[in-house]
Amino acid sequence: LLNHLARTVAGEGFSTFTCASFAELENILKNPVKRFDVVVLDRLLHGRDSAELLTRIKELLPEIKIMILSA
Repeated sequence: LLNHLARTVAGEGFSTFTCASFAELENILKNPVKRFDVVVLDRLLHGRDSAELLTRIKELLPEIKIMILSA
């Protein structure tokens, strides 16, 4: 699903960057190497609730839009 979503969004002309784990996302947020316009999160990210990251993301990137998906 992650790769399919990334390909679909890229097909619309957007740059994409994917993370497969909670730790990987936390690391990227601490040391952003790219500019983000939108963060798309799975509700559960390797057994952890991605909602835990909302405050952290908004602290680091206050203008960012966040979309949470759930299967």
